Amino acid sequence: MTERLAAGYRERTPSRRGERNGHSTRNLITPVGRMEQLKGPRDREGTFLTEVFRRYKRMTVLEMYLQGVSTRTIAAITEGLSRIRISKDAVSRIAQRLEEELSAWRERPLELAYPYLYLDASYFKVNWGGRVVDLALLVAVGVNEEGYREVLAVEPAGGERKEAWRNLLKGLMERGLRYVFALWAKQRGVRLVISDDHPSIRQAVMAELSGERWQRCVVHFARNVLAHVPQSERKAGAEDLKPRV
Repeated sequence: MTERLAAGYRERTPSRRGERNGHSTRNLITPVGRMEQLKGPRDREGTFLTEVFRRYKRMTVLEMYLQGVSTRTIAAITEGLSRIRISKDAVSRIAQRLEEELSAWRERPLELAYPYLYLDASYFKVNWGGRVVDLALLVAVGVNEEGYREVLAVEPAGGERKEAWRNLLKGLMERGLRYVFALWAKQRGVRLVISDDHPSIRQAVMAELSGERWQRCVVHFARNVLAHVPQSERKAGAEDLKPRV
C-alpha cells in the first residue's frame, strides 16, 4: 500500500496518490488448507487489490486446469474441498488470462544476441482427443553475451521431425534471433548450436541457419556412451569421461 500511495502511514508528501481506509479480513484457500482472518489493506477509492490473494487463487485453479480437469469439475472440486465455489466462468476467465500471458511470452521479440543456442526435446504423456499419446516439447535455450541462459521457445509437436525443428527456428528468427554466417565476422548472434545427435535437428540447423557450426552435446554424448557400459562399471566410466584439466 505504501508503494501504491507513494507515502507511508500518515505521511504527507506532494506525491501522495490517495488515502488508506483500514483493512478487510478474508480467507485464503491454499493447497495445504484454509487460512482464515487474513488482513488486506484498503484504500479510500476501493481500487487496491492484494496481489497475493489473486495470485494464489489463480495458481490452485490453474494447476487443476493444466492437469486437464474441466472448468465445471474444477468448480465442483473447489466447492467440495473448501465450501467456496469458484464458478466455471471464473475458471474460464483465469485460464484465458493464462493463455494470453503464454501467447505474449511465446511471441515476445528477441532483442539480445545469443552466441550459443541449445536445442532439445522432452516427451510427456497427454490426453489428446480422448487418447493418451506422447507429446514432444521442443525447447530452445539461448546463452547471451553475458553468459546467462534464457528459455527462448517451447513448442509442442507430435515428434522430433525435421519440419517441426525448422518451424521452431523460423519462429525464433522472425522474433529477432540473429545468426553469424562467418566466424570471422564481427556480427552479434548465434555462433554455435548445441544439441544431441538427432538427425532432424542437424538437418533443420543446416536448412534454416545455413551453417555447419553444430556441436554434439557432451552430456548426451556421455549418456550414450554409458548406456553401453555395464551397470557395475558406470561410475568408473563416468569418471573417465570427465575432462582432464
